[in-house]
Amino acid sequence: MKILFLSDFHLGGGAAIAATRLAKAFSSAGHEIVRVVGRRESDDPTIVQEFARHDSTLDRLRRRVGLLPPTTYRSLPDATIADINAEKPDWISVHNLHGYGLRLDFFEKLDAPILWTLHDMWSFTGRCAYNGDCVRYQTNCGHDCPTPTEYPALAPSLIPQAHAEKTAMLRTHPHLHAVTPSNWLRQHAVTSGWPSNRVTTVRYTLDLDVLKPVSTSAARVALGIEPSAFVVGFGAMNPGDVRKGGPVLTAAFDSGLAAEATLLSIGSRPLPLRRSSDYLHLGTINSDVLLATFYSACDVFLHLSQQDNLPNMVNESLACGTPVIATPESGAAEVIEHGVSGLILDRVDQHSLSAALAHFQHGAGAHGAWRAAARRRAETVFDAATVVREYMDLANHLMAQ
Repeated sequence: MKILFLSDFHLGGGAAIAATRLAKAFSSAGHEIVRVVGRRESDDPTIVQEFARHDSTLDRLRRRVGLLPPTTYRSLPDATIADINAEKPDWISVHNLHGYGLRLDFFEKLDAPILWTLHDMWSFTGRCAYNGDCVRYQTNCGHDCPTPTEYPALAPSLIPQAHAEKTAMLRTHPHLHAVTPSNWLRQHAVTSGWPSNRVTTVRYTLDLDVLKPVSTSAARVALGIEPSAFVVGFGAMNPGDVRKGGPVLTAAFDSGLAAEATLLSIGSRPLPLRRSSDYLHLGTINSDVLLATFYSACDVFLHLSQQDNLPNMVNESLACGTPVIATPESGAAEVIEHGVSGLILDRVDQHSLSAALAHFQHGAGAHGAWRAAARRRAETVFDAATVVREYMDLANHLMAQ
């Protein structure tokens, strides 16, 4: 079967990484994959078009330095739509679109049915990927949006139109179905615009032959970490993002939390810790082999997001046999077996975090049974054959309509 993947980015960001992993899983299962992306970020031969080539010179410069114009709200170029239809895919796998400020009106011009994998809340809000404390999206997002300049930015005057157009498209398009990697996201979707019979939960997939446990001692030697240290892992593209929990972790460690621990992090920038003697930041890691080294070096991984769909880092950590301490407001709580492959915090504060870390440092630890349970959970939840089959069941149902 021929499947066309459509997304804003190819490799940049968690959603793009998840889409690329899914595309590889379908390819390994014998399906023909072609991709249309906003921006190519490698020599991937499956990419047949970059719609960023239609950008103005100014927009290209803005995107290169990470400054998305706040007024960007446009249709997919007609030439791109024509190229997609010319590929004659059996169905289209849509992923994140908000990196290029795309309207959804082009959905009606596509000839093939659409399975849209939702990586966040953007499809049913006026402009935000996560709503925080705002509940306007449940009725009508307006020009009084409290966060119009946050990514993905949109001019306040365009937000009501964007929300109305999305809501109409979700309710009326006859061949559109959403896939949510978590029940957490599904629940938000079906109470905010998506018909409940057109949203199905299917987990992300991982290459479990690459993301797998490696020797903890060897991983620590490779990273220059004391083999006997208690190592706590953390990761975020933007460690200053309040939603991702970086500021909470920074304050906790600076106040003396887990004073005997070594903190190991990945992401675009290091945490702004005052206490830096037992802290190592590895930067951005784009290799699954190196990611396996990072996770395997950790006794436990922290996921402290206030809201999240199904974070790649949680999944990757479990696959590498490292248990996870996570918050309840995300899909992480659905894949972590509390007390078996990790711990789910009741709340995110210093006391709860300290108690959870002490459980691993001085209690049962992240050894033996914990590591084995984490790996078993990943093999069960993120199995590529299972994920591909569940997607194909949905696609066949759509094509039969």
